[in-house]
Amino acid sequence: MVLTELLTIPIIVVGVIVVLGLAFWARYKTVSPDEAMIVTGSFLGSKNVLTDDSGRKIKIVRGGGSFILPVFQQAEFVSLLSHKLDVSTPEVYTEQGVPI
Repeated sequence: MVLTELLTIPIIVVGVIVVLGLAFWARYKTVSPDEAMIVTGSFLGSKNVLTDDSGRKIKIVRGGGSFILPVFQQAEFVSLLSHKLDVSTPEVYTEQGVPI
């Protein structure tokens, strides 16, 4: 009986630590160097937070990570890679008939 009581408290403490660790792991979002994460909502902190003209705040995370509060914040990912744009131009000739 005494052994059971002695083991109960450490098991509960370890269980709480594991649950908190899993919750943190599930809500921590990482960003690769070639993308950005735009976080909107409340409780953004003060680092990398921008405010627009209407008073709304966004947080931009590039190449790192951030903990996202599930009820108060939303995260969207944006690629920072260059996009290829094909431009076709018609043949234009000078007055001497040379194509440009």
